[in-house]
Amino acid sequence: MKKMISKNHVINLVVGIVFIAFFLVSFFMEMLDDWVTYIAAGLIMVYSVLRFVKDYKHYHDNRVLFILTVEFVIAIGLAVFLLLDFGTDMTLTVALGLLLYLRGVVLLLILHLLNKHTDLPKFVTYIVVLTIGAYILFAGMPFLNHLDVVFLVIGLAIGLFYVFIGINQATHKDKPAKTKTTT
Repeated sequence: MKKMISKNHVINLVVGIVFIAFFLVSFFMEMLDDWVTYIAAGLIMVYSVLRFVKDYKHYHDNRVLFILTVEFVIAIGLAVFLLLDFGTDMTLTVALGLLLYLRGVVLLLILHLLNKHTDLPKFVTYIVVLTIGAYILFAGMPFLNHLDVVFLVIGLAIGLFYVFIGINQATHKDKPAKTKTTT
């Protein structure tokens, strides 16, 4: 996260204000509702690429790398289906449910293939991701009908975070240290 924050307080303030303005204007002009699928597809692509690169560097077993590659191809394929809208029944709910379900299955499969034992909280997290993915995939999620509000809240939170960091950096600039003189 520190790599995404500038050391210059003005840049952080500008980025925060731009985020806040963009999301407020696009929400109140009802453009955000039209962009939700595209934003989600873009986030799926970015997150999939980042996670694939991180996991690819971490694991060295060819079976695991094959599974991660298949998961990556499926995730990118779902994002492309969302972006291009081929006239299929692929909705954002189905794509998110399938991605979460697939991620849970992949994590558990990797544990099994590597014959690794994990701590209970991590294992429960994998099961929860798998279960939530299955629920979203087969039952749908009512809040996904109002995903524009979710993106508005996330965008405003990011903008406020950058504004807060910028203000904090501006008020806590390194002041010259007072030296003690002894006489």
